[in-house]
Amino acid sequence: MPEQYFSLHSEDKKALLGIAAAESGRPAALLEKDIWVVWVLSAIFQSRFGSSITFKGGTSLSKAYGVIDRFSEDIDLTYDIRQIIPDLVGSGPIIPGTNNQAAKWTKAVNERLPGWIKSEIKPIVAEALAREGINAVLRAEGKDSLLLEYPVETAGAGYATPYVRMEFGARASGEPHQPMPVTCDARRFIPDGVVLPESTPLVMRIDRTFWEKLTAAHVFCLQGRLRGERFSRHWYDLAMIAESGRLTGGLAGNPSAMMVIEHKNRFFREKDATGSVIDYKDCLRGKLELIPNNVCDEPKPVSFAIKFITEDLLIEYSVSMALGCFLDADYKRHILSEILKIDGREIFNRSDDLHIGSLKGIQKYTTTVHQKNHDMAEEFAKAIAKSNLNDEELFLMNGFKVMFSSKLVSVISEWFLEKFEIIYGATVETTPEITGSKDRIVHIGPTLTEAVKQLGVNSNLIAYVKNKDEDYPVLYSLFEGNSKGKPKGIAAKVFESYGTIRFVNLFPILATALRTGATLVIDEFDASIHPMALMSIVNVFHNDDINVHGAQLIFNTHNPIFLNANIFRRDEIKFVERDDDTHASTHYSLSDFGTAGENSARKGGDYMKSYFVDRYGAIRNVDFTPVFEKLIEGTSGL
Repeated sequence: MPEQYFSLHSEDKKALLGIAAAESGRPAALLEKDIWVVWVLSAIFQSRFGSSITFKGGTSLSKAYGVIDRFSEDIDLTYDIRQIIPDLVGSGPIIPGTNNQAAKWTKAVNERLPGWIKSEIKPIVAEALAREGINAVLRAEGKDSLLLEYPVETAGAGYATPYVRMEFGARASGEPHQPMPVTCDARRFIPDGVVLPESTPLVMRIDRTFWEKLTAAHVFCLQGRLRGERFSRHWYDLAMIAESGRLTGGLAGNPSAMMVIEHKNRFFREKDATGSVIDYKDCLRGKLELIPNNVCDEPKPVSFAIKFITEDLLIEYSVSMALGCFLDADYKRHILSEILKIDGREIFNRSDDLHIGSLKGIQKYTTTVHQKNHDMAEEFAKAIAKSNLNDEELFLMNGFKVMFSSKLVSVISEWFLEKFEIIYGATVETTPEITGSKDRIVHIGPTLTEAVKQLGVNSNLIAYVKNKDEDYPVLYSLFEGNSKGKPKGIAAKVFESYGTIRFVNLFPILATALRTGATLVIDEFDASIHPMALMSIVNVFHNDDINVHGAQLIFNTHNPIFLNANIFRRDEIKFVERDDDTHASTHYSLSDFGTAGENSARKGGDYMKSYFVDRYGAIRNVDFTPVFEKLIEGTSGL
């Protein structure tokens, strides 16, 4: 008799998720969260509102259409505008005839939507949880979202936040849409005797989703400013939809295109960087803009964002700074925005104002005063932090550290200092710390010696020698000595190749990264080092039996041998191409090319061959012949 997944014992769920993770290569925490995503869809679309709600957005592209690979964890839903404001829409068109009418409809939707979520959707999901006997938490977030915090069975909840967000809108009908089956990613890896959730939601047609994202990207490019986090996903989704072959019709005259354009011209009026109202119809008039900062005459903000895991915390930190134009030394530099999130929860958000979120999720990292007198201390600290905010200082390293949590800041800064290593340039020197009072001390590292022997060095040993009157030890090549056994030595920089010396200097850094689980970024990793040695290092980082702490190796290279499907996944291979006019660099992944079409990058394909015939870009036609011809002819000087 088949058993429902949610009726299983906790240990059985963990075992099944472990099997699915091993078979699929995906983290068990993501597979578990995906089960909950499908369960939520089932609860909503089996309800009396199922025929009036449309499933849309990135999650629909992955779960229903299968055109994207990225894990999209939020559920975007549209409740039919005709159902929430029937008194205003009536039986007429669902797009208002005037801007004033659109404003009136928007106001009514914004007023009624929170109440509908609270009084209708929340009880429906709560009843479904009760039927399954599941102890989970439902809570509203903002005016348009409902969060389901589910009980976690797997480790890694810091990476896959243990909640499913249902985000509702109600200013459209969701049409055109169609029912489509949605199943759990773990289904094909779990025995047939276990039944996982399934659903058949109404899903927005992919051509409308394409135009929703296309117009959003168009607006971003015209405004030249970031609209929320992870906005680049729209370009990825657009590329994947275009490659999928699921789009029907051209751009001009496409019914979904006209529907989206008319809808956004009424409900989503935006202005470009000059203050002019954007006419979405320009997308069909040859004025579609999909290149960010295509025309950049004014200083643009410099932004940095990073997401990492340390001490079982998922930390997301981003900062945007106004640094002026290139080499503008007189520009008054200042912080524009700064955001810190822990496990998906916003801790602080600094822009024109400073907003401090709830600190309850990080209470063990806050000061003793905060822990004992939480509410009063927190409000007092917020007031002081706001009044002392300095636009030339990072709030994380100053006000937040002093007033709220020096412990958490220490955890973050320690990761940057100890577990985020950047080796810039081809030259790097590392020497061991050698102490002692002898006239000469010889330090031989057994692991380093064994590694260097793999390179086939000519000497018997590589060692560091420190003389009493020298500040730093010097790398030496040692040889067998005379009959008394005293070795002879010569400075390695004289005897060994540059590649051997560079490897000796890099090896301790590589070893430290593997032992600590650090993220190591190396510039010109392949400079002067034999390709076989490089391949071996890459394989070590890919070896889960050795790389038990999850260290990461990121490097740039000019060597095309790394364009190899047997070494890297497509999403692990990145290209950087510089624009000759703007000097701006574009960063993109091999996986962005999809698996279909002339310039596709199929799994297992010959990526090196495709690169040299210019299918992926980031390659120049280099010909020095005319330069040397002029030099030899004497018509040009050095």
